Amino acid sequence: MNTLKWLLKREFWENRSLLLWPNLLVSAVMILFSLIAVFKNLHEDRYAVILHHGVPLSEVQFSDMTSRVAGGSGLLMLGFFMLAMVLTMYSYLSGALSDERKDRSILFWKSMPVSDAATVLSKAIFGVVVFPVTMIVFAFSSNLICLLIICTSYALNGVNLFVPVLFHHDAWQPVYLAIFNFPIYLAWSVLTVGWLLLVSSSLNKRVGLWVVLGPVGVFFFFVWMSSQFGLDWNVRHFGYFVVGRLIFSLIPCGWLFSNEIAQQYLLIQGQKEKIEWLFQIMRDPQWQLFAHWNIWVGMIVGAGMILAAIKIRRWRE
Repeated sequence: MNTLKWLLKREFWENRSLLLWPNLLVSAVMILFSLIAVFKNLHEDRYAVILHHGVPLSEVQFSDMTSRVAGGSGLLMLGFFMLAMVLTMYSYLSGALSDERKDRSILFWKSMPVSDAATVLSKAIFGVVVFPVTMIVFAFSSNLICLLIICTSYALNGVNLFVPVLFHHDAWQPVYLAIFNFPIYLAWSVLTVGWLLLVSSSLNKRVGLWVVLGPVGVFFFFVWMSSQFGLDWNVRHFGYFVVGRLIFSLIPCGWLFSNEIAQQYLLIQGQKEKIEWLFQIMRDPQWQLFAHWNIWVGMIVGAGMILAAIKIRRWRE
């Protein structure tokens, strides 16, 4: 356990720029947007919500004002953070085992009393756990700062919204959404994590390209085989499992793209209901998803790929 802790520290110091800078950039952009919105409103109409048509402050619907400020653009902010997280996770995992062969640092680490299993597992844990947790921390902090900026601007106009907004459930919907989704996301993403580490352990160059071309090539090969020999199989389902699950399982809420899961376990029939479900999950986490074979098969296959990556790293160099 102590060895794994130091290996995780190693991963942090070697990849801290990839872990921190994208989140800092998104945080800065969201805070800048909040400041622009505040100054725009102050300059144009001094918060028309409060003073529109000369309505006295005492007659303003305080609850409506609170809901508007608390709701804000939290889900949009979470979307930007998730996009940055997915891109950095792909970048990190696709180069996790190939980069150490490029700079020959693998020779140094193999001379240390550290097993290949511990090294690969530390990279998998760092990729699938540390990146999402860091994203949640930055999303929480950025959301808090943006809310404080907006509430301060209201306070300058004589309206104290700090307590009602900061304790309003809508203010923390994005954070709830990320936290409640995390165990499901962790299990769902193991397949893509294993695939990225397997390709990274096998190739030195163009890992990201082959991560995509491999499953796509297999898919089109079977499409060609089925057309040549008249095989009876479901192309759409095969493409979903070989291409969709293998490549895109790092995308948060990716299980919503499985119509079988959505209809059987989430009772969702259409795309509109899928979007509405995102707003409900913070009140009713969908733990029944763990009863579906799709998640468990993905975890088993992903774990097998991680084991294969360990074997390849052990014998390749």
